Order: sequence, then structure tokens, then C-alpha cells
Amino acid sequence: MSLENRQVAMVRGLGPSLTGQGVPNALGNPTLELHDGNGSIIAANDNWKEEPNAAEIRSLGQAPAKRPSPRSW
Repeated sequence: MSLENRQVAMVRGLGPSLTGQGVPNALGNPTLELHDGNGSIIAANDNWKEEPNAAEIRSLGQAPAKRPSPRSW
């Protein structure tokens, strides 16, 4: 993505929710990190409910089935 052609993307980090789908040994408390081309962290999330856009995530029907799960825009 570039500044001239910005788009919104949602990245989901499902851990506990996957256990109910038959995935063995799913992560209990995953963390998401977004890195730039140099490897620097430019965004991170450990709990989507603490994000300023938590209401928007809920309204889109994208809230994880189980806590804790990270999510980032």
C-alpha cells in the first residue's frame, strides 16, 4: 500500500476461537504486530476490545468468538 492509494484492511489474529473449530494447540493469547520494510513495529495489538475502533469491529460482525484475540486496522 502507498499513501497515494490508501485502503483499509483488517487483520485478525484468532487463537482461542480456533480451538472450537478443531485446531489443536491454538494460541491462547496471540499478539499481532505489523512491521515496516525495515522491521520496525508500526502497529501492534494484544486485545481488540481496548482499541479505539472496538465498536466499529463489533458493528461489522467481526468480533472474535472468544477472548483474548488481537485485531488491528
